[in-house]
Amino acid sequence: WHALLWPIDREWPVVGLRPATAADSLVDLLPDAARPPRSATPRFVVHSGDRRAAAAVGASSLGGLLPPDVGLLLIGKHLVLDFSGRPFDGIEFNRMIAVAEQMVAHLPGGGGN
Repeated sequence: WHALLWPIDREWPVVGLRPATAADSLVDLLPDAARPPRSATPRFVVHSGDRRAAAAVGASSLGGLLPPDVGLLLIGKHLVLDFSGRPFDGIEFNRMIAVAEQMVAHLPGGGGN
């Protein structure tokens, strides 16, 4: 797995944006109780056991800003980017840091870093 863990200020229940075309995703590792699909876009499927969190993330701009091959998890006070389909090198890691900063800036209800 290639993943970036980023701190956020707001506490989130477990919610994820799973790339629709990914063969595998960190979102797949969530317990079955926390994984029922709540909504889908052409690029991502929103997974969460919390309807409000799923609706907030699904209605947000996060899916439009996130690259289509990168998964997103919000867990407690952490944002996790799953870029397992991409190479793990300094350039790509710096790209993921920029994506994480952009995601934090657009979290529903504030929740910045």
